[in-house]
Amino acid sequence: MNSIRIRCPHAVSLVVLFIVLVMTIPGPVFSAGDENILESRILRVGEKAPDFSVTTLEGEQFDLKDHLGKKPVLLFFWSFFCGPCREEMPSLQEVYTQIGQDRMEFLGVNLDGRGLSKAIAKFIETSKLQFVPLFDELIGINYKVADPYGVAGTPTVYIIDKDAKIAFAAVGRVEPEELKKVLEEILSGS
Repeated sequence: MNSIRIRCPHAVSLVVLFIVLVMTIPGPVFSAGDENILESRILRVGEKAPDFSVTTLEGEQFDLKDHLGKKPVLLFFWSFFCGPCREEMPSLQEVYTQIGQDRMEFLGVNLDGRGLSKAIAKFIETSKLQFVPLFDELIGINYKVADPYGVAGTPTVYIIDKDAKIAFAAVGRVEPEELKKVLEEILSGS
């Protein structure tokens, strides 16, 4: 009969210790499902919306300040690879269609970069989406737009009122009725 011979008398203890240590290592600081942590980073209602200047899908310069003060802005942070983002877009389009492009702005800030511009353009066209597609830019390791807005996960949705203040902020799925209610309140002056 063969037997296993342990040459190091402490080997079993070391293996058990290793297993215990591995099992007690905490997971990631936060995950996409932990909305409390993600929401703790986003801007709060009443805060001033940070201004930004980026490029559109077509490569044109876009300055948020040129679009503030006239009508509310629905600002949507998304990624091409984010399934929930792509699922959310038809609902956001529905809100935009019902409220009307003459009464609000609909901006989609993509976090993937220009390398995906062809795929993004095709997705927008085939999905019949009418938002203004914008590309966030990395400056070092920070996003030019997403970081000042506290975006820690996608989708993240903001509504900016006519005074350039945050009127609504959410991470994750948002019900269209909730967005329509906030937009109608802004438009009616309540």
